[in-house]
Amino acid sequence: MHAEGPGFAVLYRWRLRPGTEEAFVEAWTEVSHDLRRKGSLGSRLHRGPDGIWYSYAQWPSAEARGHAFSLPSGSPAASAAMQDAIAERFPEIVLESVSDLIVPPASAPSPATSDDQAVRATHAAWMAALNAGDADTLVGMTTADVVFLTPGRTPIGRDDFRAGFTAAHEQSRIRCVSELEEVTIAGDVACTLCRDTLSAAPRAGGEGVELAGHRLTIYRRQTDGRWLLARDAHTLTPASS
Repeated sequence: MHAEGPGFAVLYRWRLRPGTEEAFVEAWTEVSHDLRRKGSLGSRLHRGPDGIWYSYAQWPSAEARGHAFSLPSGSPAASAAMQDAIAERFPEIVLESVSDLIVPPASAPSPATSDDQAVRATHAAWMAALNAGDADTLVGMTTADVVFLTPGRTPIGRDDFRAGFTAAHEQSRIRCVSELEEVTIAGDVACTLCRDTLSAAPRAGGEGVELAGHRLTIYRRQTDGRWLLARDAHTLTPASS
């Protein structure tokens, strides 16, 4: 049997606390937008005559969904509001796509728009993990042949990146603010240009350092829909006082 439509879909069911319906819809909408930026193919929310609320979510694959849920939440307050509104939660149902005849709305974003959002979400997730000192998440967001380029240093791969990143966070409190300036996508390859400002304050005390410059990153789309970092080069140098 040939399946048409999303590769993976999940049906959620909840019974809500009386009086929380409006807050739930607002929170569900914000959380769904966050997941869309992380690779979801979209969701629908329904209220049934039995008093139960139904949400149908589509994903490129189970792996893509798992990856999205492993990333830091982009809307923690909305997630908490959803949980507060739920009085009873029913087991989720995983659905196999057999045939898809739903007519998409005219306002549905084009694949190019969805790709742009997914790459931007990946960039945001990378920065969140970097500031959290989460080396495991960062390494999991890279390709096996990833290459990092730093001015004046030899190119490094995954293992050296993990070691250097871990050591840096053990020695200093690191905070990076990244302003995404460009996103260019060509098929399964994406390139981003951002302006970064990074500060490092020694945990043992003493004077910190601030670096600033641009970063050029190349991502490759995987078969499960994820965008993984493949090449990264930056020009960060000590910021002018």
